[in-house]
Amino acid sequence: MRNRPIHENVAQAEAWSQDARVEGGAIPRATRAQRANSILQSLGWLGAAAFIIYYSSMWRVITTDSRVNSFFLQVGFVSMAAQALIFLYATVFLPFRVGRVDDYMVSCPRAVYASIANGLLIWIAFVIALWPIWGFFTPVMLTIIGFAAILSPNLVPSFGKAKK
Repeated sequence: MRNRPIHENVAQAEAWSQDARVEGGAIPRATRAQRANSILQSLGWLGAAAFIIYYSSMWRVITTDSRVNSFFLQVGFVSMAAQALIFLYATVFLPFRVGRVDDYMVSCPRAVYASIANGLLIWIAFVIALWPIWGFFTPVMLTIIGFAAILSPNLVPSFGKAKK
């Protein structure tokens, strides 16, 4: 697969998102019910993740158990720091630079791809690091925590000015 210039990727992403657009070219805003539903789902996943972290004593296990693979644990934490930087770029810096962001695949497709690849790296690193502790429960626990992390931006307010 050849490496296409960024303007071709943007044009392709814009074409894919045309289905969601209304007549004026703007993406329609979510209704109150849709917004409330997404917030409730996010809170549900965050509650499940908090339950797992608290009742598995995850932090204590990570910091004190000798069975943890420390190399992959460190890779996971460094990747989490990189993910936080990508999140801050997409939710704070980019809206102030270009205005309100309705479609990240159009505004910053490379950040989306970097975030996906980094998220997979985080999950794989933590599964390898924590497998000796929880075994087959490790992927399930980390998937629930991952869903909570993925859906947590639904709770962040929008920044930046709306484009006119």
